[in-house]
Amino acid sequence: MNATLKVESPETSLLAELAATALAVERAFDQAAPGSPGLSRTDQRRLLLALELRLKLEDQVLLPAWRDALLRGVDDAAKEIHVLRELAFELIQPHLGQRQRALLIASLDGLATLHFDHVATLAIKSGQHKAFDTQRALAEIRAFQARWCEEIGATGSVEDEESDPVGRRPR
Repeated sequence: MNATLKVESPETSLLAELAATALAVERAFDQAAPGSPGLSRTDQRRLLLALELRLKLEDQVLLPAWRDALLRGVDDAAKEIHVLRELAFELIQPHLGQRQRALLIASLDGLATLHFDHVATLAIKSGQHKAFDTQRALAEIRAFQARWCEEIGATGSVEDEESDPVGRRPR
């Protein structure tokens, strides 16, 4: 029997991880698409949680590591994250009508897609950059994901580190 062991590079693994999280967000957007029946609170919550988890991975793991490696384009990605979060906040405002909500979701979907493409490009560039430790970033991403899965299972959301920083009692 002649079996070949396929070993994935850390760069490929990082891109695969980013693609998987982008796909999860895209699926949440599909659930909330204007063509689907009204956006339930559960669908909205799922969409916002999926988007925020992806942005947290970027904000807390990738962007700091890319800044340390002096990678170009990081500040633009940070600005994109800010815009996505601002639009996501608007989505939960009670004054939005159904049409406004549909337009906002479509806008968020398009901007998130563009942003995820930008981050994938940065990930490819960072893999070619000696100062960026891809394996460490991948390990940190997986550790965050494992922790967040436990938190979501236990509480239905993830801890907001800004309002409840590390070192203080959990909610």
